[in-house]
Amino acid sequence: MKLSLRAKATLLAATLAAGLLGVAGALQYRDLGEGIRGVVHEQLDTLGESIVEDLSGNLETLLAVVEQQASVLDADTLADLRRTQDFVSRRAATRVLFDGTAIIGLDGVVLVNDPPLPQGTRLDLADRAYFRRVREEKRALISEPIRARTGGGPAVLMLAPVRGGDGRVLGYFAAGLALGRANALGGVAKAPLGRVLQLMRQVIDE
Repeated sequence: MKLSLRAKATLLAATLAAGLLGVAGALQYRDLGEGIRGVVHEQLDTLGESIVEDLSGNLETLLAVVEQQASVLDADTLADLRRTQDFVSRRAATRVLFDGTAIIGLDGVVLVNDPPLPQGTRLDLADRAYFRRVREEKRALISEPIRARTGGGPAVLMLAPVRGGDGRVLGYFAAGLALGRANALGGVAKAPLGRVLQLMRQVIDE
């Protein structure tokens, strides 16, 4: 199933809300009186919409950064693991915006990662839905919220094909954002409880 950028922003925000509040928060919210709950619902609708709008804009900008960084890589760089590691660890612009950066081979195996993977670790993403999509569609895309195999809890990944001079896809450049941290998604991870409750409400009411 393909989701629009706005739908992904909504799903991302809801996922973050669930992670922040947890089951205990949901139960406390259920215990609120009907009158108070109604007021909360009304007052927070607009705030929740604002979060989604902000996320949509941020996601679009960040995806453009990932796509641009993929465009500066070439076959020579990908053929030298020391150069690829240096790129993701020191030179990639994504380092200051994202929580992690990687270069992935055509087969789905992570070639290099920042932060570096433990020595001897082989990370294969070939079975991931987002990787199958970027391989099939050959364009930059954003994953749905996932649990990253590098650890760290829920995250979203942005991927873009790395192309050679003849246009052939040589590999994939990827960058990830942890949903529970303050990062380039803006202040969503530190959003006031009221804003988060608006999104959590959808989970509670279902």
